[in-house]
This record gives sequence, C-alpha cells and structure tokens, in this order.
Amino acid sequence: MSAQNLIYLEKNWLMATSAKDALTHFRKLSPGERKWLLRHHDEEGINNDETWQRDDFDYLIGFYSIVEIAVTVGFVGELSPDFRKRHLPILSDAPVRRYYEVNYQLDLPRRLRERLQTGLGYRLPSSPKLNSFFYEFLELTKLIERDEDLESFLWTLDGGWRDGCSFEKVERALLKTFPLFEAIQTPNEKKSELEHALAGFCKFIQFCEGLASLLSRMEEAPEAAEAMWLAHAYWFRQLDYRIGDNLKLAFKSLARWEVGKKHKAALKRRVSGLTKLMQDISVPPMTKWKTGMPDKKSNAVKKSPAVPERVNMETVEVRSIEPISLREEEITPEKAVAELVAYHGVLSTISVEDFQPLFKIQKNKIKTINKIALEKLLALKASTKKAKLLQQSQEEAGA
Repeated sequence: MSAQNLIYLEKNWLMATSAKDALTHFRKLSPGERKWLLRHHDEEGINNDETWQRDDFDYLIGFYSIVEIAVTVGFVGELSPDFRKRHLPILSDAPVRRYYEVNYQLDLPRRLRERLQTGLGYRLPSSPKLNSFFYEFLELTKLIERDEDLESFLWTLDGGWRDGCSFEKVERALLKTFPLFEAIQTPNEKKSELEHALAGFCKFIQFCEGLASLLSRMEEAPEAAEAMWLAHAYWFRQLDYRIGDNLKLAFKSLARWEVGKKHKAALKRRVSGLTKLMQDISVPPMTKWKTGMPDKKSNAVKKSPAVPERVNMETVEVRSIEPISLREEEITPEKAVAELVAYHGVLSTISVEDFQPLFKIQKNKIKTINKIALEKLLALKASTKKAKLLQQSQEEAGA
C-alpha cells in the first residue's frame, strides 16, 4: 500500500501539474542557467518566460513538501532507490537549494533532502486517522495550487504584477466592500485581474479556516501538524508582511459583505473571529499547545507536554548552524518561534518558554535578542533531534 500511495502522489502532484516540466528544465539548463533562473527577484526583475519556468519549479518543490509530509505521517513508507536516484540530485543542486533554502526559506524540501541523504527523518506510525488528516490536507492544498482566483491573489501577494494589477491596487480595493462584492459576484470569464485577486483573497481566508480546523484536531500528532503548517507558512508570513495593520480593515470589508453592515453584533463577531484566525494561523500550531495558552471558552489552561529540563546555556557547545533569520525589528515571542521553526526546521520540542531568557521584552515585544545564547540553544536542539533520530533508526534496524 505504501508504494501505491507514492505512485498516487506522483500521478496527482508531479505528473498532473507543471512540476513535471521542471524536471525537463533541470536536465536542459546548465548550473549557471539554473542559478540565474532561480535568482531572488531583488537581484533583478523576472521576465514573463522566466516566471512560467519558476512556477514549474515551485510546483516541483511543492511536490517534495507533500512527499516529506506523507513520509512523516506514515502515508508513504521507505522511499525507493529509484525515487532517490531521480530526485536527490535536484534537491541537492546548489541553485535549487539556494532557491528553496535561502530565497524562500522553505523547510520541508530541506528535510526531504536530508532524509534521502542520510536515511534519517521523523516518522509517525501509520494510522487511518493520520491518513484521513493527510487526505484532508491534500484537498486544501489543491485549492491553493489550482484555483484561478487564488493564483491571482497569491501572485500579487508575492510581488507579482499582471494586467495592471499589483498588490498595492489589491490592498486599496480590499479596504472597500463594493469591489469585493463585485469580484465575488462576477463570473470567472468576465473578471478582471483585480477581481480575480479580490475573489482569491476571500478564498484564501476560507483556506485558512479549513487549515486551522484541521490543525486543531491534530494535537495528538504535533509533528504532523507542524509539517502541514510549514507547507503553507510562507503565505502567512507574506500576508502579515504585506498587509499588516490593514488586515483588520480588509476583514471588515469582507464581513460587511458576508453578514451585512446592519447586523452590527454579528459583524463585530465575524471581524473578531477572522482576526483571531489569522493570529492563530500565523504561528506554528504547537506554539499554543506547548505554552499552555488559556482556553477563552472555559478559562482553562491546556496542559503543556513535558519539556526537557532547562540547561545552562553557557555550557552548551556551539556548532555550525544556519544564519539567524530574525528580522531586526520588534516582534512577538510567538512570531520569533514561528520564524525559527520555519527557517531552522526545529521540531516541536521548542516552545516560547525556551526562548524567554534570550529576549529583552518590552510590552510583550522582543526588543533585543541574545544571539549567542540563541545559537547555543538551536545547536542543542539540533543535536538532540539527531540523537533521537539515530536511536529510532537503530531500534528499527534491530527490530
């Protein structure tokens, strides 16, 4: 069944999308040509032909993320030597690695590369419940990757410009109810690019609601929930970065269309619910579970899983790790954990409490960061993770 499941993923997420075209691009382009094609858009603007080729690589990297999640949840067992031979050279290619590790900081492809290189990686026992969660995740991901309206919105959110439509134009329109109403009511074949993007924003909120619902039911499998969140974390970070404080105003426009501006109590509840949704979805699901954040409905505090005993940070050996990706600005402790999890691929053993001694916090905002101590903590977590994976591998070999 495991081999059949991998064939199913290859059929639906590799061969049925333009990801298969990226395999052709990889074979035909020289390393120098791949490096130029997959450059960061800040280095030089991306022309139309390059945009389509980069989209092909995006679909391929999305396929790799799905395979990594599939192995993590036990939907796919051991990856075959043929899969390794075909895909490890692509994942290990320097220009491709720079594209997904540095330019866009996508962690799941890195995990798959390391899994293929070492044979080590986190894996949960297969179960019907996890399989149902995974299928639900695939359906949500299909909406993100294959819906025309969502593609238009995410294109602008990522800095793209098409047919006179930029994100700045989308953002201005989001602050008004009428353009949203028009975009949602207009048939697809008659929509302008702006109307496609506005309708895509509404669908993106629906996607976030669906993903939040899925993750809320996965508390017993935090590693799987984290992996599914990571698959789409880039878009949550982009939305927060591009819209920021205007997001609540956009929610008011959407809520006025959904419930009508006359129903003020329902309108207020909907805006509050959407705001909380985006606050929750913008950080890894384990952050809330591990910090014991209050449950507002019951005023109860969820129990935090056992965490390792705190260590003396001065005695921890510093090892070679990736550069710290935290921006030099005030951010919340929860967002700091989200950044670190997304960039360094640290599993859910990290919680906000682990980082409290490293931050100088003013009004719940991180003002300064003790980066030396932070590097030591990440090194400790990484070494602990590798030791656990090695032990797991030895136990499986012994069995």
